[in-house]
Amino acid sequence: MKLFSASRLETFQNCKLRGYYAYVCYWKPQTRSSYAADFGSCIHAALDGIATAENKKDALERGLVRFNSKWHELEMPEGEEFDRNLDDLRAHTPTVAKAILEGYIAKNFARNKMLKLLSVEQEFVLPFLKFGKEDIFIRGKIDKIYKSAPGVRGIDHKTTSAYKAPGNFRDDFLSSFYPNDQMTLYSWILGTLFGNMGENEMIVDAILVWENAKGTVTAYTQLPLTHSEEDIEQWKISTTSVICDILPRVDEVPTEHLVGNLQENILSYFPRNTSHCIGKYGRCPYYQLCAYNSKPLLPMTEPPPGYEFDQKRFEEDQRYEKRL
Repeated sequence: MKLFSASRLETFQNCKLRGYYAYVCYWKPQTRSSYAADFGSCIHAALDGIATAENKKDALERGLVRFNSKWHELEMPEGEEFDRNLDDLRAHTPTVAKAILEGYIAKNFARNKMLKLLSVEQEFVLPFLKFGKEDIFIRGKIDKIYKSAPGVRGIDHKTTSAYKAPGNFRDDFLSSFYPNDQMTLYSWILGTLFGNMGENEMIVDAILVWENAKGTVTAYTQLPLTHSEEDIEQWKISTTSVICDILPRVDEVPTEHLVGNLQENILSYFPRNTSHCIGKYGRCPYYQLCAYNSKPLLPMTEPPPGYEFDQKRFEEDQRYEKRL
């Protein structure tokens, strides 16, 4: 394992066992546990189309095209399947998405167009530390980067259902970015690539989607974040510690995946953290492996029932590691 991203680091920090299942075994659930995350990905794709538009009308058209394309790519419900899953979809529908995009364009389009757009969905892979003889890299994808004196401004889109009456974001959602390792990582990337370390700005571009008895509630906010050189240095120290804790576990975990014959429990290498069994999208995707199996934690050569090998994630990691 040579490559770490913000989500990979957070996963291992929250629960090492989940990190093992997701990034060492490359297992993923065979069924979708929630539509919320995939709906957020569709909105995210729509915002990419909006960013490159010349005017508000063009922005909505581009946004809807990108939304629908992502909806099909993620195999979200359509036709009769859509009708059958309407209760589960709740506010996560194309009709609601159109209203969300219209509101976003009205609030943010003119403001964003005042800045020079440098990149959309720009991915970076940067050297971070040396572990033994291996170079370890940090990978990050910044949604938008704009030129903004004296440096640059990064945009990270977030969709959330963290609703607080009478129609705003919950305080715990807003405060979760002060501090936030993902945003500090992005500030480090911006400073490494564009200079002005500690002077660039990250913007959390948040969209609230919430359904109640009266209908769907939407709200928008942008949270400006600046990270000083000291903030970034503290993040680097903490992240180095996390990586140097994970890598020996990956290297030392037994390779003889013989279920029933292995005496050592996988928890010796990747302990679980039950305080993170329930997250913002519901239960951990590996919850049933801990909760319902008599011996859920022995290494296996094949994914257990209900799971499959995440070929896409595996090939993506292999592609990047060959380039390093």
